[in-house]
Amino acid sequence: MVEQVDSGEGVSRSQWDAWQEEIAAIGITNPLTNFETSNFGQIDLERSHPGGFSQFVTGRATLLSNLVRDPLAYSRALAAARRINAKAERLSNHFGIQTLFLVGGLADFEGDGFDLKMPILMWPLSLEKRGDDYELQKSGLPTVNPAFVDALEVCYGIKLNESELLSRQNESSDLVPVTVLNYLANLTGEKAKLDLKRILVIGNFSTAPTELLRDFERSETPLLRELTGEPKDALSEVDVSEMVLIADADATQVRIAARALAGQSFAVETLPGCGYLQTVLNTIGVLVNAGKKVLVVAPRRQTLNELADRLSA
Repeated sequence: MVEQVDSGEGVSRSQWDAWQEEIAAIGITNPLTNFETSNFGQIDLERSHPGGFSQFVTGRATLLSNLVRDPLAYSRALAAARRINAKAERLSNHFGIQTLFLVGGLADFEGDGFDLKMPILMWPLSLEKRGDDYELQKSGLPTVNPAFVDALEVCYGIKLNESELLSRQNESSDLVPVTVLNYLANLTGEKAKLDLKRILVIGNFSTAPTELLRDFERSETPLLRELTGEPKDALSEVDVSEMVLIADADATQVRIAARALAGQSFAVETLPGCGYLQTVLNTIGVLVNAGKKVLVVAPRRQTLNELADRLSA
């Protein structure tokens, strides 16, 4: 277990930019910024059966077999539904990220030299196993792809009024009415050579990287100020004699908990099997014992469950 403390001089612009690039690269290829058609992990509803589709559009639960009635196409859609659902459940359980969406409309920025193909609208979706079939249902109102909103501003200096765009969508029973595409075409005008077209695709899409980047740009928040300008205090100044520990701890783990109790900002590098959970338990314990509130954030829900089990034992 290795403790790391910042020099107290904050971070350079290049470091800040590097952090933002790493956040943007989460998940490697992001289909909300670089969309590509795939039969493997997507279900295309553009050619779905009119009867099943009209039921789905109104928000009612609809079987996949009612949307895709051609036997070969249904077989492919069923296999894709299994993959999509499995991935959505895995990401939700491990990371708390919701990725099951229907996306509609596509904006291609290639005509202006940008390597961007971005879905425009997003609907949260539920996908439930029903025997040998799957039941699909829209589970919320449409939103605008946040990456698309940011790209319009960065690439063209255009600020999109999301409410106005969504009002165009709401005017029609069609999920992607032509008024939405016309609105965007008129908005960009001569500034952009956007290729706008209609798509309706179910798949795994995450807005997390864009939302993280937006939070990261708010550099005046107390949390980010602390992360970019941590003080360097000597370990010898931390008093560990009065701490009450709730789990076994070696000297390093005790000192880590003591540093947190003293209000210092630092990072700890560790590996599985090195007692990181005991360290977290003791850190929470000494802070709560001192009357402080503790926010625990973890990359996996399983870690939080393990921590909750240990605390309740």
